[in-house]
Amino acid sequence: MISHFVISWYLIRNFLKWTSIVGLAIITIIMLFDLAELIRKGSSKTDVGFSILLQMLVLKTPTLLQQVLPFVILFSSILTLWALNRYQEMTVMKASGISIWQIIAPLVSVVWILGALDLTVFNPVASHMMLRYEHMDGQYFQKNIESLAISESGLWIREKKGDIQQVFQIAHIDPKMYTSQNISVFQFDLQDHFLKRIEAKTASFGDHAITLNDVWQQTPQSMPQHMSRLELSTALSIPVIQNTGAAPHSISFWNLLHVSEMLENSGLSGHKYMLRWHSLLSRWIWMGIMVILAASCSLRLIRQQRAMTIIGVGALCAFLLYILRDITHALGSAGTLPILLSAWAPVGISALLGVTALLYFEEG
Repeated sequence: MISHFVISWYLIRNFLKWTSIVGLAIITIIMLFDLAELIRKGSSKTDVGFSILLQMLVLKTPTLLQQVLPFVILFSSILTLWALNRYQEMTVMKASGISIWQIIAPLVSVVWILGALDLTVFNPVASHMMLRYEHMDGQYFQKNIESLAISESGLWIREKKGDIQQVFQIAHIDPKMYTSQNISVFQFDLQDHFLKRIEAKTASFGDHAITLNDVWQQTPQSMPQHMSRLELSTALSIPVIQNTGAAPHSISFWNLLHVSEMLENSGLSGHKYMLRWHSLLSRWIWMGIMVILAASCSLRLIRQQRAMTIIGVGALCAFLLYILRDITHALGSAGTLPILLSAWAPVGISALLGVTALLYFEEG
């Protein structure tokens, strides 16, 4: 029992070492490419200095790390097994009656522990930082673009038109009829001084305008005025509203289901937030399967002492899995595939291939 614990701890320690090395290398490369892109975008903005670009890069980095984490686990597992074989430690373990399943079991366990911490602790922090990044991106690179917030009272949409800021509060939207109910509009100047408040029972969206019905209008200097109909110039439309708002990766895992429910209650689709929730949950399981897949890809090659071939096979597996994940996610986002299938299909396929190959190479 003691020797098994010592071996497990030794494997975990080596795996964590390789995870740190591979993770640092991959995220450094990605950050350099992302910094180059930010510099390109900021080259034409006189009010965007390098310190702002660096701050945006730091805010985006945790989300980038989360995206590549399964592939960090894949390469770390391959290198851990390769190191065991290089110093004949794999041979000693096999001669002692330790199977490959017992070797990878501690690695899978620690990966799932790391995945649980990533999902429950690191993800909320990364999402909050990504939300700040999107605010800065909208402020410096996408000016005059609408922003949307969701609350129990409905949708809150901010729009800037010339010298006026308009904030729309909409209780419910009917996307099929292009209408909404119980809408309020608050107008401010660029210094956030209140100018006007408009409330309407119903509204219909048209080209570059919204028609309000049964309207009450009030300014700071006058009494409320009632109008049967009012046309308000705006760039808002149902498609714009549906595609506006916080990106799913800027919403915490703990809040995704709630945001999806509030959108559905407001008449909009919460599909992309539900898909994100399932994708995060499936990624947690996928990370453990990456260890099994790494062992199945490298076991025979390890025996043949082909280090570069092992790395090449790992890179090919990572590329194919990345393409598979992107395809299923794109089909799920478009509604072509059900959410469960698009989020969990890569996990199921990876598990099937990994376990089958490992059984064949270990027992065959």
